[in-house]
Amino acid sequence: MVRENLKDLKLDGKKRSRQLNYRLSTFTYRKFIEHVDYKIYERGLSVVEVNARKTSTTCPLCGCNDKKNRINKEVFRCTKCGFTFNAQYITCLNLFSRSNDGLVAIRSGG
Repeated sequence: MVRENLKDLKLDGKKRSRQLNYRLSTFTYRKFIEHVDYKIYERGLSVVEVNARKTSTTCPLCGCNDKKNRINKEVFRCTKCGFTFNAQYITCLNLFSRSNDGLVAIRSGG
């Protein structure tokens, strides 16, 4: 399993509402992660924590990193090679590739 490192979730400098700041400050991140890790290890699996920086804007095919690649929440279209796919899936591919020495196999549907 690949997990995004969320330790600095509330320290990224973005303005948020008081309510969200309160929720983030009281969120028991460590306890939650320990519980999830326990359940994963219990099933004989391993956990890899990766840095998620720029995973939603980087093309998994050509490596182009551009904010314009992310058309909206749902669509990713690379400005360099034109690869288009579901944006969340692209992020997952990039997270996985960081845990797997950068190797990701993308197969066409044909």
